[in-house]
Amino acid sequence: MLNKKTSLLSIIIIILIGTVALLYQNYSTKDIKNCNNLKNTQDQNECLIKVAVKKDDAQLCDDFKAIEPGVCKRMVYINEKNIQGCQDLQKTNPLDSEICLSGIAKANNDINLCNELTLESTKDSCIFNVGINAKDTDTCNLIGDKLKKEFCFIKLAQNLNNLQICENIQTENEIKLCFSEYKLVTKENLNCNDLTDSYKTVCSAVNNQ
Repeated sequence: MLNKKTSLLSIIIIILIGTVALLYQNYSTKDIKNCNNLKNTQDQNECLIKVAVKKDDAQLCDDFKAIEPGVCKRMVYINEKNIQGCQDLQKTNPLDSEICLSGIAKANNDINLCNELTLESTKDSCIFNVGINAKDTDTCNLIGDKLKKEFCFIKLAQNLNNLQICENIQTENEIKLCFSEYKLVTKENLNCNDLTDSYKTVCSAVNNQ
């Protein structure tokens, strides 16, 4: 009698699993069809990626004809924070893999993950994003590209409402930009008094423009 009950329960579970799977498949198919009905190709692509991300299903990306699977998969893996998934993209497209890992590093403020990247431009962008997210000037200093490093300081000066962060910048044009952007964002006159002499001079000039 017990065996019959167990068998019946097993059958019910199998039926339920099958029903859920069928509903899931139909729901996914309906979503994809709705995306494909959009007239604009870019809108189609964005819609299809959202479907895959919502389902946490990178395999759906292989069925999309309008977009490169790697672009779709990296969005899914970033959303899942799936480092292994990102690393697997290395086999088909190293750039997709690095952008994917960079996205997870940004989400987790993980500078160590940025340092694992091999493409310098992607690595610098990764460190930039972590620095801005973490609001950390020391992280900005780790950026190899000088211009990108200085833009990191410009952004942090605004975000932290701290004009003295501009003193980390060495390039004259970027120093002016740091002060002028700060003034534009804060919509107030600059307080140049606490700056060192050379920076104070530039700051005062920007203030009087």
